[in-house]
Amino acid sequence: MKELLYSIGLLASVSISLGWLFKLLNWLGADQLFTYGFLGLVLLFLPLLAIDQFSTMLVTNTTNQIKVGLGLVSAFLTGIAIVCKLLNLRGADLLLIAGTLLFAFDFLPFLFFQMYKKSLR
Repeated sequence: MKELLYSIGLLASVSISLGWLFKLLNWLGADQLFTYGFLGLVLLFLPLLAIDQFSTMLVTNTTNQIKVGLGLVSAFLTGIAIVCKLLNLRGADLLLIAGTLLFAFDFLPFLFFQMYKKSLR
């Protein structure tokens, strides 16, 4: 499972990076490389990462599970919004706003609250 997870993450990241490079150099295939890499990251890597995180956290508290869930949902919404913006689809602005607000006002408070609690120990 870990090999598949890291392989997909590597391929998606390389595809995104090459897509940016191709776009900067005005080469053919830039949009396809970037879009498919980003879709692979959002639709394959993030769910597999969440499954891996939840399977290793079965014995931990629910706060960690909520944090990972909120992070996954906000990353998914933001990632889909970016792809929709690139493809000029409707609803991209709404998805981007929802993903950013979820990240800023739900995920980050959970993250920093847990970091604060750990520093008190």
